[in-house]
Amino acid sequence: MMQALLLLMMDPPPGGDAEFNAWANDEHIPERRNVPGFQTALRFQNTSASPRYLAIYDLDDLSVLQSPAYVAISGQNLSPWTKRILAGVTGRWRFEGSRIGIVCPPAYTGARGPIGQLLLVLWRNVNQYCDEAVLKTIETSPRFSGRPRGSVRVRRHRRIDGRRAHRALTL
Repeated sequence: MMQALLLLMMDPPPGGDAEFNAWANDEHIPERRNVPGFQTALRFQNTSASPRYLAIYDLDDLSVLQSPAYVAISGQNLSPWTKRILAGVTGRWRFEGSRIGIVCPPAYTGARGPIGQLLLVLWRNVNQYCDEAVLKTIETSPRFSGRPRGSVRVRRHRRIDGRRAHRALTL
């Protein structure tokens, strides 16, 4: 069952959308789909602002990102095409986090059909003393608790590498 999330956002260089999309669709996403422990690999395009592209990956757990299969396609082992694409992108942002709370019913991103809209709520630089307040806000806010009107699922993830950051995804 999914216990973690990898989320990437970025903008291709001006005029670079066609190659960026070809790379994402033909190499980047398929590579990750083939890594054991990657349960989903979905892309979204922002229709209004930057960053223009978002990729969401449901993971069995964060250890997948240290597995031999993932290491073989990441970091120093990126393909020449990936290195060229990433050299030109801006606004690149990556989040790796573990799930907080219980997902009912448990399902992967997009498991109930195509996703029409995605709401990503981000808290950055939340210090240790505020963790509980942020989580309580997420849990009790009518916007995020339970299942807000029109949404399929709300999922919460936390970065656990010492930097305090919280994410709430409404799918």
